[in-house]
Amino acid sequence: MELRNPTPSGVADFFPMLDDNIFEFSRAAVLNGLKGKRTVGLFFRPGECFLTSKMKYRFKRALFSLLKRLPHTHIITILPFQLDVRIQSVATGWIHDPQFWDLGYFDAKTTEQSSAIERQVKDVAQQRRILVALGSQTRIKGFDLFCTMWCEQSTVREKFLFVAAGKVDPQFEKLAAKVTDLGGVVFNRQISDEELFCLYRVSDMVWSCYAPDYNQSSGILGRAFQFGKPSLIREGSFLGSYAALLGHAALPLPFGDVGLASRRILDWNPKAPSEYSISRKVENIREQDLANLAAFLRGDSRSETHK
Repeated sequence: MELRNPTPSGVADFFPMLDDNIFEFSRAAVLNGLKGKRTVGLFFRPGECFLTSKMKYRFKRALFSLLKRLPHTHIITILPFQLDVRIQSVATGWIHDPQFWDLGYFDAKTTEQSSAIERQVKDVAQQRRILVALGSQTRIKGFDLFCTMWCEQSTVREKFLFVAAGKVDPQFEKLAAKVTDLGGVVFNRQISDEELFCLYRVSDMVWSCYAPDYNQSSGILGRAFQFGKPSLIREGSFLGSYAALLGHAALPLPFGDVGLASRRILDWNPKAPSEYSISRKVENIREQDLANLAAFLRGDSRSETHK
């Protein structure tokens, strides 16, 4: 993707999904650096650079530590530097994850199918609070903990309805069936935007308690922030620090300790923010991020202010 602009170098090569194009980005950064042309990429998973369990993570850290030093190269993470000072060693700047301010670009109207899901969930929930787990249901998304808590904790089932919506990893299909056998709700299929947003609206809390090797941003948390819905996150995760930075209500859970996690959920009654305060906060973040991203692409001095 190229963005034309009036600066002397003329164009900037932009990689909106740098993590999926590391080789191409590296090649462009080297060649463009020699020609005085800018290379800009959005870095979605900088947290992997600080894992040591696999050689590929150590290589990734070394590579990005080198790439950020190349001339005319801008590596923009979607995790604020405040979350971990080490991120600055592999990136030149940051913006918020666009999924923390993108709802204004959707026209997710209520459909017959999304209305049916809402009615079904409300009918099953009765007066219980609704906890939703959205998107792909996998190990790294904490789906096993989500299911185990529902299946093993009768006190949780008395106060909550657990709803999972998204394709279930085949290894957890039996566990998902047990959830439904005990009265939970699992939509094991691709969920449309309209259905997804409907489930956000009907929920009381949103699941973002992910496995320790998933330590990155989360679109699920980002949309929960925009809807003003409290989130459940893993204790010690980037998402916990991110929620605190934004002033978003989030409950840290000890990953793997089902009993303690259940007691914390049962005791938690966060206050819902006003729609006005959320909309103002989201609008300010969006305007600032778009301005700073444009500055990185132009190569002007503003690109150095959002660090």
